[in-house]
Amino acid sequence: NLDSTADGLTIIFGGDVKIKQVWHIAGNGPDIDPADANYNLSTNYVENVTLLGTLTLGSGVRLGTFYCKKVKIENIIGEDSCAAVHIYSHSEDVSIDKVYIKGTKQNAGYTGGVWIDPYPFELGSYPKNINIGSIHIARAHYNGVYIENSKDINIGDIRVDTAGLNGLRIMGTICERVSIGSVSVNKCGANTTNNTSEYLHSGICID
Repeated sequence: NLDSTADGLTIIFGGDVKIKQVWHIAGNGPDIDPADANYNLSTNYVENVTLLGTLTLGSGVRLGTFYCKKVKIENIIGEDSCAAVHIYSHSEDVSIDKVYIKGTKQNAGYTGGVWIDPYPFELGSYPKNINIGSIHIARAHYNGVYIENSKDINIGDIRVDTAGLNGLRIMGTICERVSIGSVSVNKCGANTTNNTSEYLHSGICID
């Protein structure tokens, strides 16, 4: 993990660099639950982190951000059965040039392609000012791209070849200023495991 001790760090990935375990760019802070052991932690952000080159996520591996500011990532490739990309609570000013996910693993927790939402903390910790040039999801077991309770989200292009539920889903009472240049969804609704009224199956879902 890259924590607050990594402020101002630049990493250049040359050649075929594969991440083989969960990698977080994250500081720390209080959880929503006062009973949680980390509730009284002081808030520390990791800031000004730059990742250049191509970062490849291996099988079962995810890249996540929370409690971070001013993070720049050039390219992310998720191998088949990866756990994809998650931009979580207190993520601010995060920019990614390109994300290409070949396929996500069939696990209830991490089956989407790119997720932007305030999990696991309170609504006031929504991600904001998130900029992604392009997203290509070849196959996602769940939603291709999922955006919930976030502000100032800018994505150039989204292409989803196959998604188990929705190609793109935007939801939440405080989702504001979401801008997407273009969206292309080829096939969705292939996940029959979650085929109940609780789950929607559509190319683009806004609720």
